[in-house]
Formats: sequence, structure tokens, C-alpha cells
Amino acid sequence: MAEELFGGWGGVMVRACLEGAMGEVLESPSARGAAAVLGDFAFLAGEPDRALLERLRADILVPRTAAWAEEIKGFYGPRSAAFERYAFSRAPEDRAALRALAVPPGGYELRAMDEELWGRCLEREWSRDLAAQLGSWERFGKMALGVLALSGGELCAGASSYAACRGAIEIEVDTRPDRRRRGLARCCAANLVLRCLELGIYPEWDAHTPASAALAESLGYGERRPYTAFAIRDTEAEIC
Repeated sequence: MAEELFGGWGGVMVRACLEGAMGEVLESPSARGAAAVLGDFAFLAGEPDRALLERLRADILVPRTAAWAEEIKGFYGPRSAAFERYAFSRAPEDRAALRALAVPPGGYELRAMDEELWGRCLEREWSRDLAAQLGSWERFGKMALGVLALSGGELCAGASSYAACRGAIEIEVDTRPDRRRRGLARCCAANLVLRCLELGIYPEWDAHTPASAALAESLGYGERRPYTAFAIRDTEAEIC
């Protein structure tokens, strides 16, 4: 039933849940509504059901329909805040352009994710999402890819797999706060996209902010589509 409710919607994160590779699918008591839950995200399809929302612990909710959006607003009230995310229908194709962008700035080196670097990503809050969602290095090594920028042996930025399903990954890009605006995110992401293209893996990019969307377009992603998501607060304090 969940396959029918999602019907090709939601990209890599939903597919990973439906395939049983990552996350989970929760169904409403009536089985006419469902949530695909992975990491910070829950994708909601089918008929709205408040009982299903009561089971969620996700920070970002993505409704498939306007009815689900209204249910989210009614259930969470001032704890919910609507914002725009950006999906892309076309991945980069110009490998020569990607190779030019994949060159790191002076003083930095790029390394593929390995077990030692995977463990180091988990040690810092800024880099946790580059490694954490697959749960273990064994799973990451089999299902995912990552590229990290280092300087003097220190982790400074990375592009990695937030989610993975058959034939595709969802790209996560993070930079240490004190190393931003140096082109590190772009070179890591360009390198990762190149590796995906060489391996026949689709590099999905779903942008959380306009800055992330602009970075994707600088790499060659196209056909940007905005959609509405909801950030959920633990309290009624303002979202920063």
C-alpha cells in the first residue's frame, strides 16, 4: 500500500525507506496514509492522519498534498514553520566542468571517505550528517560515497551520502564554520558528483536553502523546483 501512496514521489530518501535500505515507513491505522521517515525527515503521503503525526519525531516534515500541509499546521500550531526547499530534475552532465571545479584550494587535499575518516566525522556536530545516517562504516562502505577536504590533517569540509537507495544517493554537503566561503563545499561536491557519474550512480541534490540551491546550479544541476516543507520546533520559541 505504501508504494502506491508515494507513487514515485520523494526521491532517494523515500525510495530508501520503501526498499528497506534505510529509515522506515509508518502507516496510519487506516493504511490510507503513510510517512517515510529517515534521519531528520518525514515525507507524508496519502490521507492526512493526526495519529500518524503523533508518532513522528522528525524535525522536517514534507507533505505531498495541501491537505497534509493543513494537518501539520493544525497539529503543531506555532511549533511549525513553513519554508521552501528546492529539488532538481536534472543532474550535471559536463564532466570537464566538474573536473575544473573539483580542484581544491591551495593548502587543502581531497580524500575519499574511509573507515578512519567516517569515524572522525561522527566526532563533530558540523560533520555528523556526512556519516551518521547509515549507522555503521560497514553499511556506509557498501552503500555510499563521500569526499572530504582536509588541511594539515584536519577535517574542514565534505560532500557525502545522507541517504542511499538502489542506483542513487542523496548528497549532503557540510563545511566547518571557520572554513566557509573558501570553495571547499564546491570542490568536494564536484568530486563526489564525478565519482557518481563514473559509477553510474544518480547524485540527487535536494537543497535546504537558497545558498545550497545556488551551489547545485554552479555544479550544473538544472530544473530547480521549489516545494514546501515544515520545520518543527521542540518548543514555541522562534526558529533561529
